[in-house]
Amino acid sequence: MSETKRLCFGPRHYHNLRSAKISSITRACHRRLADSADRLVRDARLYFDPYDHNALLLRAREVQGRIFTLLVRWYQTTEPRYREAAFRDLRALGAWEHWSWDASRRKDADPKADFDLSYGENCFTLAFAYDCLRGTLSDAERNELVSVARRRGLDPFLFHTEKGNRLGWWGAPDTNWNAVCAGGAGMLAIALGNDDPVAAEALHRAEQSVGPFFAHLQSTHGACPEGLAYWNYGMRYATYFVLSLEAVRGRPHPWLETPQVAATVDFPLHFSPFAATTGFGDINTWVPLPFHYALAGRFNRPDVVPQLDRQANRIKRIPHKDHWAYDAEMLLLHPGATKILRPKLWTGRRHYPKVDWGVLADRWPQPRLYASIRGGSTAVPHSHLDLLSFHLVSEGRHFIDSCTIHEYLDTSFSERRWELFETAPAAKNTLLVNGLGITSNSMVNLEPLDLPGATGFRMDATQAMGRTVGRASDRPAVEACVRAFLHIPTIGLIVIDTVRLLHPGRVEARFHTPARIRRGRHRLTLSLGGRHLRVTFASNVPADVFLAHTAPTLPTEGQHVFRWCTLARAHTQVLFATLFSTTAGLASIKLDQSTDGAVVSVLSGKRRIKFKLDASLKPCARQQP
Repeated sequence: MSETKRLCFGPRHYHNLRSAKISSITRACHRRLADSADRLVRDARLYFDPYDHNALLLRAREVQGRIFTLLVRWYQTTEPRYREAAFRDLRALGAWEHWSWDASRRKDADPKADFDLSYGENCFTLAFAYDCLRGTLSDAERNELVSVARRRGLDPFLFHTEKGNRLGWWGAPDTNWNAVCAGGAGMLAIALGNDDPVAAEALHRAEQSVGPFFAHLQSTHGACPEGLAYWNYGMRYATYFVLSLEAVRGRPHPWLETPQVAATVDFPLHFSPFAATTGFGDINTWVPLPFHYALAGRFNRPDVVPQLDRQANRIKRIPHKDHWAYDAEMLLLHPGATKILRPKLWTGRRHYPKVDWGVLADRWPQPRLYASIRGGSTAVPHSHLDLLSFHLVSEGRHFIDSCTIHEYLDTSFSERRWELFETAPAAKNTLLVNGLGITSNSMVNLEPLDLPGATGFRMDATQAMGRTVGRASDRPAVEACVRAFLHIPTIGLIVIDTVRLLHPGRVEARFHTPARIRRGRHRLTLSLGGRHLRVTFASNVPADVFLAHTAPTLPTEGQHVFRWCTLARAHTQVLFATLFSTTAGLASIKLDQSTDGAVVSVLSGKRRIKFKLDASLKPCARQQP
């Protein structure tokens, strides 16, 4: 089994399967893989739920996990029973009446009925199997696999990538669909090589389609506007595809030759301190997958490996069961026990351009205080109406969280998507004006903000608040709406909001937390996992804190909500300040409004910090002493 491989899983990776170079992570993977492979030999049943949304995609992932597991175990042991069981599952995959969930709903069994995510994942499964088995296939087995690959994979891909017949994911720069669909087909074309006459054209088109995906990574410095779960999904297929191109051509690919794309290895880590996922949009969860180790190796970033290991070890239950092949891929790609390297340390601020996501941290990679902040556009796949929102992690506890979608329903991508609670501003840590937040298809730019003793970001959301349409007017909903975040080292995080209205109205700053809340006057104490965070409020008008509880679409317990709301009569000009303090003693915040802005004062013990902002929360030229 020493034959040349064509995909990115080369001889050294297969050597890892029998290597004694192990770590605590790979040791656990060895044990789980052996147990899973023995179970799969005995049990040919599939356990995906046909009632789930896009059930055939879940079926594709389950079978991919089965085939990877069985073939890796066969490679480890050379026992024929694992190979036979893998072929059993490959034949089942080729015999499925439908690969596409939408086509199955239409009862269209034509293999060319669609080319969706299931097609992309199934193509990668076939590609890995063909490459792994290369050199051991009989003529009959080879013809069988090539026939399935051509009829169910490459022919539908070529049909749906013809000019005039291209699907919406073709060449899309900012969606996982492009990476999965084109990347999966491209890897199948690479694996087949000269064994199929259309493979060269399929590979050419796949590379054409995926190119804009990597160009977009260049513009965003490796960030993904779809969020961290979809960074994992799209980057898994994009990484394996481009590394396979490098492997088969024997030279670096230009897509991976820029520092901006190389920065993508840091993006999910910057938004998951202490394994608390702090991104935005659908399915806000992230775990390190094996391909991330391959990326770290490709970009010569051994300092990333301990960070990935630390995240993987913190996860009590790795969601590998029936979803891809975590253990098999980890055994192929993990570098094993490595020297502990000091990570690249930084403090202060990180800003991902174009997607406009920001991070504030007192230190990295293990911050005492951390905040992630959402600017950018809602006009991207899987986004929510969450501009101005943020997450806050203190002492390793995720104190300020945000509601997200963890389950897809028929309404999730319908024209009524924004009516779902989890997608709406009311479910976010954001501003509400007269009960409403930002509108769909809106944009807010994240701008650096620096003051004496404080570092942060500023966002002007005036245009994002939409318009007031009535019998007599069609005017902007607000004259001004600006939010600023300021990190003061050793004290905490301040959120400052200013809203100016055309007519008297109500303003609310809303925050979501899993913590237990203890209430005082204009002061809260949040307690979570033995840690505490103190929240203090200030306002230029009468305001108070109110507690609530969410009612998510998914039938689970909701989150605690605290609401900093204007009181009594309505107002035309509101200035809010909220201080999240990490100090052991009491800290307070005070607002003094002037005609041209406001003076913000923070008192913590004997330490006092004062700075002046203008009416749009920009630094005044002359600061207070």
